[in-house]
Amino acid sequence: MGHPRSIETMSREQSDISRNNIHLNLKAGNIKINFDNDHTGQVSSTWMDQIIPKIVDEYHNYDRIAEILGIESSDMITEKPLLIISPATLRFLFVPVKEPEIVGRMQPDLNEMANEFRKLNVNPYVFSLGGLDDGDIHARMFAPL
Repeated sequence: MGHPRSIETMSREQSDISRNNIHLNLKAGNIKINFDNDHTGQVSSTWMDQIIPKIVDEYHNYDRIAEILGIESSDMITEKPLLIISPATLRFLFVPVKEPEIVGRMQPDLNEMANEFRKLNVNPYVFSLGGLDDGDIHARMFAPL
């Protein structure tokens, strides 16, 4: 159950809100949430608008990231710089790796990770295109640090 569904459940159980949309006024901005009902009137799906992410910086020290994550630099896709992206108020360092199995075998040094990434004010998001079990992406996010 994600953010919009949790909010929908809470709002309908804890108050008299019965309309099919609400707005959240967050630090990141005004977020609209719509609820679709099935033929019985029960919520069948929830839709939440998202803020468009922005690239805010780049990071180029692949060796340091690999060391912290417990992988080899050669496991990473290094043709382009690592991007720091902010979808709202949090910042994420996106780290692409070559194979989904790399995500699973990471042995991160959590103390070093916290020290390095707090300095950068980012949360690492390690991912591989081509997921496990027919998925499209396999990922692991470390947050909050």
